[in-house]
Amino acid sequence: MAGSAHRGRLEYIDTLRGIAALYVLVYHTILLPAPALAVPPAIGWIVLNGGTGVTLFFVVSAFTLCLSSQMHAGEPDAVMRYVIRRICRIVPLFYVWVLLSWVRDAFVLGAHHSPGRVGLNLVFLYNLVPGYETSFVWAGWTLGVEMLFYAMFPWLFRHVTTVPRALLFVVASLGLSAVHQRIGATLPMDEALRASYLHFSIFHMLPVFAFGVLAWHVHQRYIAGRSVSPVVSIALVVSAAVGYRLLLMSQLWQGLDVLYWQAVVYSLLLLGLAITPWPVLVNRATVFLGTISYSVYLNHPTVVVILRPVYAWIYAQPLPVALQFGAAIALTTAAVVGVSLVTYRLIERPGMRFGSRLITRSAAAEAVPVAAR
Repeated sequence: MAGSAHRGRLEYIDTLRGIAALYVLVYHTILLPAPALAVPPAIGWIVLNGGTGVTLFFVVSAFTLCLSSQMHAGEPDAVMRYVIRRICRIVPLFYVWVLLSWVRDAFVLGAHHSPGRVGLNLVFLYNLVPGYETSFVWAGWTLGVEMLFYAMFPWLFRHVTTVPRALLFVVASLGLSAVHQRIGATLPMDEALRASYLHFSIFHMLPVFAFGVLAWHVHQRYIAGRSVSPVVSIALVVSAAVGYRLLLMSQLWQGLDVLYWQAVVYSLLLLGLAITPWPVLVNRATVFLGTISYSVYLNHPTVVVILRPVYAWIYAQPLPVALQFGAAIALTTAAVVGVSLVTYRLIERPGMRFGSRLITRSAAAEAVPVAAR
């Protein structure tokens, strides 16, 4: 594949990550203050559904893992290198937030976490334990889901190799989710706990990743290396927009969980931008936001909570709701981006460089002849 095409591919992926991060940021900026921020009625239908940005993250994550695995196919010790890349990409910033969250909860909120719960967070297994599934790191529940999917992905990539197999994976994951929901309904636990556990469970989220894998195989079969008309891209993006509107109006088939309709809609958007990365969406701002999106995601809840008094002041001013809301979102975005640029440069990027050095050293060691060791 030509270098420019490859770069465009990375840019539209970064754009989707950036859109997802911004969507979740806006959503939490509205809901985390007490009381929640007033929203202009004209845009309430879309900004109040920003939690779906997490679904977009998961779809893009599965798609990107397929892309990365194809790029590194044939490398020696490919699975070990994959593990190193994932750990060095995710762990450093999350561990910083585990420490900061433990300190915050113990000394500010008066909440103390058992060594067992801390340990579950450190090994990313908290998603499997009812009551601990959301992590004590704000917004950290997604990492518990992601890391479990990362663990199973090498096996999936080896066996889910075609569009029909990807469709079978979607169907199988939907079936597994349904079975898990039925079993979960019989477990002896508080109803609120049950609802939380079943919703955030990897089994409930797995079909979302499956749709991302399916999107990858559709891309490889029908888009990659082909000259596809921009008209097809427009049709896919418009279909995603219309589908999302119908989804929010509850006018799509009720036999499929709303979460999975979100995955379908976002897969259409992903494929549309894969064909033509329209500048109105794929541009320097969205690509930059996507580059630091992991930091944006983990940093933003704390920034929003710190800014609560500022939101109260803004909304006390005699201004139209649209200006109040716009000022609050602009302030939050600027603050979160500033903090996230720092954590990206000081934590994320060094972690990724460390992973690259580990892989390079491993490759160099493998290259040394046995007789010379």
